[in-house]
Amino acid sequence: MIKAIVFDWYGVCTKEGWSNRTARELSFKYVLSEEKVKKEIKELFPLFVTGKIGSEEYLKQLSIKLGVRVKENIFESLPELNLDVLNQVRHLKKSYKTILFTGNFKPVFENYQKKIDLKEYFEDIFLSYEYGRKKNDPEMWKIILSKTRLKNSEIIFVDDNQEYLKVAKEQGIKTLEFNKDAIFTLSSDNPLLTK
Repeated sequence: MIKAIVFDWYGVCTKEGWSNRTARELSFKYVLSEEKVKKEIKELFPLFVTGKIGSEEYLKQLSIKLGVRVKENIFESLPELNLDVLNQVRHLKKSYKTILFTGNFKPVFENYQKKIDLKEYFEDIFLSYEYGRKKNDPEMWKIILSKTRLKNSEIIFVDDNQEYLKVAKEQGIKTLEFNKDAIFTLSSDNPLLTK
């Protein structure tokens, strides 16, 4: 039986990903190709989200790759919250343990924490950067299971990214691919939650 629902942040609890929003803003500001900006942002992610480089080095390397001076205010570029989903999470929290699991990185996530009380929605929060890992690292699921004292069969994971869903499935965790209607199928009579 499902005891906990694990939610992704970007594209689920927010209306888009940080890299998409930031790429759009930087491409407009500096008249650059949005696809090129997005590619460069994402190429540096593994080093940044695992703590191998800090925010200064990330900005420095991104600036070099783009040929413009990228300032730290990009970390304040926050995709809009998906309040419909967050309200549903709050509702689900009455019956299930709600957990946030994100591959976010510190400077951006700290700005969200100034804007929203995440504990209102989530009992536990797992930020992969705090463990020096990427979100698609199977070890993250071992950490989550260990710290929450849950079994893989007691969790359902909601994400919009096939890669992350695949890793969860390989760990024996039920998954639900997020789309605009998917979250609202999660209710006490949903077969996913009762099996």
